[in-house]
Amino acid sequence: AMRKHRLLLLLLLTMFAAVTGVYSNHFQNGFHFDDWHTITQNPYIRDLRNMPLFFTDARTMSVLPANQVYRPVVTASLAIDYWIGRGTNPVAFHASTFCWFLVLLGCLFALYRRIVIDAWAGPNWAVALFAAGWFGLHPVSAETVNYVVQRADLYVALGMVAGVGIYACFPHLRKWGFYLVPVFIAGLCKPTALIFPAFLILYSMVSEQARPVTAFRRALPALGTTALLA
Repeated sequence: AMRKHRLLLLLLLTMFAAVTGVYSNHFQNGFHFDDWHTITQNPYIRDLRNMPLFFTDARTMSVLPANQVYRPVVTASLAIDYWIGRGTNPVAFHASTFCWFLVLLGCLFALYRRIVIDAWAGPNWAVALFAAGWFGLHPVSAETVNYVVQRADLYVALGMVAGVGIYACFPHLRKWGFYLVPVFIAGLCKPTALIFPAFLILYSMVSEQARPVTAFRRALPALGTTALLA
């Protein structure tokens, strides 16, 4: 068992290395489009002391009134990257986004493996690893990873995948609602996180073969959480 776990870890690291190699030339990319009014021209991200304001005032998100939406976790992450890079150093911002992209791939692997086990009544890490690697290397992900302020989409994907993953892999912890924590954080990144209950219902019906009424009942805590976020 120990040898198998070591092999699995090696293969995961190989996947991470392959994805890093593909994206190795993007860390010096500049800022584009909405980055200018949310990052390069945004005075609020230049001081970490503004952190509490991000959660109470949507105007800190952008210098353009029409774009001042409530995404405090995204703004906070930009402020931290600005502090680490000592200014608008694109390497710091891209490295931050990319690290969370790798975390997302790890969460996807764990979720895919759980789904494969449920479907085939046995572990099949090869399918899960291929699926996670396919997502990581597919060009469709490149725009989100390269476009700094659109890390909001990445954070939402991570929050929802982590939420379903915790729900699926640790059923004994469901009653405590731990799986809703990453979903709540994702909701503070972008409103698209509000569709999480639909994913949960779909997982219950497809992977756990629950009846629609049962799946809906299981999703009630998630519906309450997203209603609060809304």
